Amino acid sequence: MSCVRTLLRRKSTATEDGLTATVRVDRDPRVLAARMRRGEIAVIDAVDLDRSAAALLVSAGAAAVVNASPTVSGRYPSLGATVLLDAGVELVDGVGPDATSRLRDGDQVTLLDGEVRSGDTVVASGTRQSTESVSAALTASEAGLSTQMEAFAASAAEYLRREHRLLLEPDALPALSIDLSGRDVIVVAPGPDHRTDLTRLRRYAKEYRPVLVAVDEAADTARELGYIPEVIVGDLTNVSDAAIRGATDIVVRLDGEAATAGLARVDRMGVSRTTVTTTADPADLALLLADDGDARVIVSAGADRTLVAMLDSGRTRAAADFVTRLRVGSRLVDANAAAAMFRPRISALAVTLMLLIALITVGVAVWLTPTGQDLVRDLSDSLPATVSDTIDQIRGTSPEEPTS
Repeated sequence: MSCVRTLLRRKSTATEDGLTATVRVDRDPRVLAARMRRGEIAVIDAVDLDRSAAALLVSAGAAAVVNASPTVSGRYPSLGATVLLDAGVELVDGVGPDATSRLRDGDQVTLLDGEVRSGDTVVASGTRQSTESVSAALTASEAGLSTQMEAFAASAAEYLRREHRLLLEPDALPALSIDLSGRDVIVVAPGPDHRTDLTRLRRYAKEYRPVLVAVDEAADTARELGYIPEVIVGDLTNVSDAAIRGATDIVVRLDGEAATAGLARVDRMGVSRTTVTTTADPADLALLLADDGDARVIVSAGADRTLVAMLDSGRTRAAADFVTRLRVGSRLVDANAAAAMFRPRISALAVTLMLLIALITVGVAVWLTPTGQDLVRDLSDSLPATVSDTIDQIRGTSPEEPTS
């Protein structure tokens, strides 16, 4: 089946005359990544493209990204441009908002020296970014961090006001059918490193058998790596049917009262589910569900939560993530830390076997010494004749029977 998909993918052609390929257009890179084919050109409108969205475009196989807005605006060090260039994806940005309306899905265009051409017509033009230009822009944008921190604090206060019930009231979250009390839980969200994090956690998972709570398409990654996602949280639009049917609990996040495509899909499948209406990100909702279930430890996989990475995800989302992590508290552990600190437990059976082997070893050693032989002889003399004869036979010292 994978071979068939590969044959159906449209290919791009890169020559000295530029990159020629089909374009896919959507202002939102996350939405666009879900319907792209490998080798196509993504046309988006995203100021300060974040790392997570850029990673989705890379995974979708984008040959190039044309951004109507600056990919690094200078407000703070956004990381999306670096992700694209490191993956060998050509990046042209600042082409202007008209590009998303002048270009249509399925158009065949050529990208050359920052220009988007349809035949001999230049449809849009911008700046072709390089590793050097992006590095310089990131260095200059570090000056904007203090301003962003002030805005971040305001966003956090607004999030607390808006989602105070979800964060503070115990009955705001649905009860899961699976019991998390006292158990280890891994919460994996789709991100640039979520596959790597799950791979690092394999030994830990084998030893402690944690419950896996997966956010959206991370459920399929987990299944590929041998995990069983028992709880799936999110919009559920990009999760396979097999993952949904294999989960014990399905929690659909609704942003507002209107039903989503994911909810309608789950209902068509006839799968039992619960819903939560919130503006919180699905990854934050998953953490809150694990905390509400009184998990012993919550291991967060797929989330890079350095200061720059949090700001890179956008002020509103970063503030929500920050407040959520404060709410979950000390039971939350990063995947890298969990993998680094993991030490296999020694079971009671293993300890018993080790002691038994040690005792046998000491016994054999004593047996082979002259003193040990004397002790065995004295012991055999004090035992009944049948037992004494058996011990003598083992020692090889039983008296010879008289010959007739």
